[in-house]
Amino acid sequence: MVAGKTEQDATEFIAQTRQAFEENKYIIKSFGKLIEPKRYTVNKLELELSNKTKIQAISSTSSMRGKKYSGYRPSVIIADDYQSKSDCITAEARDKKYNTWVEDSQYAGDKAVVRDGHKIKMATKFIVLGTILHRDCFMSRLLKNKDYKHIVKRVVNFNVDEYFHEGI
Repeated sequence: MVAGKTEQDATEFIAQTRQAFEENKYIIKSFGKLIEPKRYTVNKLELELSNKTKIQAISSTSSMRGKKYSGYRPSVIIADDYQSKSDCITAEARDKKYNTWVEDSQYAGDKAVVRDGHKIKMATKFIVLGTILHRDCFMSRLLKNKDYKHIVKRVVNFNVDEYFHEGI
């Protein structure tokens, strides 16, 4: 499942993914023909693939709870640019975005299943991509949350704060 800031972001992801599955010769050679619109659901928000998997896109205003495919919860949930500027304007908006994520993510995925010391089912993986828009925004809070492992990569290779205070 992929969650974008808006439904348009989500549909763009599905369109690009579909194009890759239909046109990328390396994907086709490795996995075969995955898109079969006559046999499986293929629309702007869902790609049901011939290998019995599904990619579903939702907006950040939709709930992740209860989403299943063939009785299974998502194995991977990707939040790509999950927050918008309007989610950061007030403390209430920031709290709402973060609290909604925390509550929904608890019930959207599965926990790992371990029996006799052996993992027999992986936990749902959450991948969150985005930009820090405020020191207390959704992304900032996730980075401070010790339950999440994080990797920070800067797109800008200089100190933005210094740049804006140099008078250039």
